[in-house]
Amino acid sequence: MELPPPPLLLSPAEIKQAQRRTKAIDSMKLANASLDYSFSTEQIAEGYSTSYGLNAVEKYHLRRELCKMRLGQKALMLKMRAQSEERRQAYLSWFEKESLKIMARHSDSDDDNFDLGRNAP
Repeated sequence: MELPPPPLLLSPAEIKQAQRRTKAIDSMKLANASLDYSFSTEQIAEGYSTSYGLNAVEKYHLRRELCKMRLGQKALMLKMRAQSEERRQAYLSWFEKESLKIMARHSDSDDDNFDLGRNAP
């Protein structure tokens, strides 16, 4: 009968690195941070990168997520800034219906309990 291989012994630095990698950046915190336009996307990414000890690839992916969030925000703002009163009223009606659907929908994320505008870094 063959014995299993001995367990790998990790140094304290390797253990700390493994623990850091298991930390996930809360999606709602990231979404709330993206709403603060007093900071650039790069500044927000740099702050999270420092806080979570992200490597260059992780920071790049985080920055891309922030860019997507801000692009969605921009698309909504462009719809809101309709040229005519009729278009503005049509948008507001659409927005009312969509916002009710969004708030009623259970999130795919584990960050479903949130307070918009809080938890920014």
